[in-house]
Amino acid sequence: MKIIQNNGDALHIVDKPWRLSVFFIIVAIFMLYLTMKNFEDLTRGQSIGLGVNILFLFFIIYAVRKKAYIYFDNHTKSVNWYREEIYAKNSGTFKFEDIDDIVRKEMGGTDGRSYRVEVKLKNGESIPLVMYYSSLEKNETIRKTIVEWLKRSD
Repeated sequence: MKIIQNNGDALHIVDKPWRLSVFFIIVAIFMLYLTMKNFEDLTRGQSIGLGVNILFLFFIIYAVRKKAYIYFDNHTKSVNWYREEIYAKNSGTFKFEDIDDIVRKEMGGTDGRSYRVEVKLKNGESIPLVMYYSSLEKNETIRKTIVEWLKRSD
């Protein structure tokens, strides 16, 4: 997640994860190159493998569409959020007065801990800013920035 606007009028956070997608695209292109290198000598199984590689490459390009936009607007005292996953789009709006807390939700695993930032509403609903968990400490920085910005907007 990255803060692209932070002033008295608005706090705008954008998330467009790309590192893992770039890695998979590079792997798919490399696999495609290895297959194409001996294109004339391909067996039937290798031809099927080439087709699978091409489909895999298109799937990865489609998968990089993941993104999230969170816009805290001080003029309307509301938050607009939009999340686009591979197969789903979600969006919503809620007022500052509906916010109970901004938390960093933790998920433990055998490899360590992962986190994501969530907005807890007074009605009990929890709205994650992004759907995936990450081990990056940036989550706590984003959470603190949101809390501080909301305090200044009162």
